[in-house]
Amino acid sequence: MEKKSKKVLKALLNFLLVLVMLGILYYIFKDNYKEIIYQVSNVNGKIFAVAVIVGNIYYFFDAYVYWSFLRNEGHKINFLRCILTSYLSPFFNVTTFGVGIKPAQVAYLKRKGVDSGKAFGILTAPYVFSRTAIAVYALVMLIFNNKFVINNFSDTFGYIYGGMGFSVFVVFLFIMICSSRWFHGLIAKVMDALFSKGRLAKYKFNERIKTQTGLLYDASCKIVRKPGVWFKYIVVNLLRMSCWYVVPILVLYAMNGNLGGVSYFEIITTTALMQLIVGMIPIGSGVGSMEVVFTLLFAAVYDTVTAGSCMILYRLATYYVPFIISIVDLFVVEMDMRNVTSDE
Repeated sequence: MEKKSKKVLKALLNFLLVLVMLGILYYIFKDNYKEIIYQVSNVNGKIFAVAVIVGNIYYFFDAYVYWSFLRNEGHKINFLRCILTSYLSPFFNVTTFGVGIKPAQVAYLKRKGVDSGKAFGILTAPYVFSRTAIAVYALVMLIFNNKFVINNFSDTFGYIYGGMGFSVFVVFLFIMICSSRWFHGLIAKVMDALFSKGRLAKYKFNERIKTQTGLLYDASCKIVRKPGVWFKYIVVNLLRMSCWYVVPILVLYAMNGNLGGVSYFEIITTTALMQLIVGMIPIGSGVGSMEVVFTLLFAAVYDTVTAGSCMILYRLATYYVPFIISIVDLFVVEMDMRNVTSDE
């Protein structure tokens, strides 16, 4: 009951933060909403359809990472079920503000014969590769498009470098947790020192964190210690993020038939920086924060109307259309969970 209350509280906090972000969006668009509606309603349907397809390929790369991790642990799960697992993410991201994603995915994999503890570790471990890919992408774009960044985003340097520093810290922390038994032991000691005494002791934060980091270590230690395997997963995640990074290019073509004098790599740079900054905002679902950061960065390159229209179409292609697909996915998962037998 206590655990359920915490999840409800976390979801409520996320909801309040989303309301704040939506308020910011209203302030940005209150004088331009008619132009934005007109521009969005007159897009090239064929090009936008390609953007939707590319946006959804992201989830297939996501499924490949899950499939590869599971196979590495000896689970002969088929790729289709990993796609179903991946598409649970957008549904529970929208309906629970991100809180219910991992529990739902773990429950499905457990029903298919994967131990719940190992399932949690396997589903969490790819996060380190994802954060690494986001940081690498942004760093490369900053280096090769430094003049463009200076000319357009001088007011947001603090957020950009803050996001880079945060990503590097998170990647370092996860690498150490995943590969170093000594560091894993240090985390356990710190958690015991902080949460094993006093009023917080009853919540057993230390035990939960030690359990979760232990599962993460068990699921990934064999992988992160192999440079070749590490490189493979980084490349896969770079390709995965590329799916979302090229969507604004397609969306701009769908709206205007051109990029308005901005190059492909400059648009990808803007999108990469957007992902980097969003990672610093403590909203689990990304709803609201993604829209605000996207609009502010693209408005610095284009204008508010173009940025707002592009943001709406981008979120449709990468978030809301996948959510509609995930509703169907949820029904398929529920039917599949009724079959007690594991994968062949």
